Amino acid sequence: MKIDTTPQGMVIVVVPHGPLVADELPDFTHAVESATQRHGGRVVIDLGDVPYLDSGGIETLLNIYTAQRWSTGGPKLAGLTETCREALDLTDVLPRLDVFDSVETGDDSSVVSGCCYWRLRAKNWKLKTEN
Repeated sequence: MKIDTTPQGMVIVVVPHGPLVADELPDFTHAVESATQRHGGRVVIDLGDVPYLDSGGIETLLNIYTAQRWSTGGPKLAGLTETCREALDLTDVLPRLDVFDSVETGDDSSVVSGCCYWRLRAKNWKLKTEN
C-alpha cells in the first residue's frame, strides 16, 4: 500500500491508497503513529482513496483513535468513501470517530482547537484522578 503524508496548514494529512486490510495494517498504523509524533497529534487521515476496509481495518482505526484520544484528541478522518462509511456505520464505530466530509473541513481551526481541547481535558482528568 502506498501511503502519502503531507503537511497542510497546522496538520499533517495521511493518505492511504488502497484497501485497509490485514496485510496493509502494520504500514498504515506506523504511518499514522509517525505522523502523530512528528506533528503533535494534529493528524487528518484522508480515506478518499480507500475503496473498502475489513474488520481488521475497522479495528485498527478504532484502536488508533482510542489510544490517542486522551493525549492528542485522536486523528480526524476525512473523505470516507460510501463503502467505508457504511462499514463503520454498520459496526457502530462511526459515531465514535471524528469524521469530516473533506480534508479541508478536517484541517480547519476547529479541528486544531478540538485537539487542544482534548489534550487539556486529558491533562485535567489526570490531575483530578491523581488527587
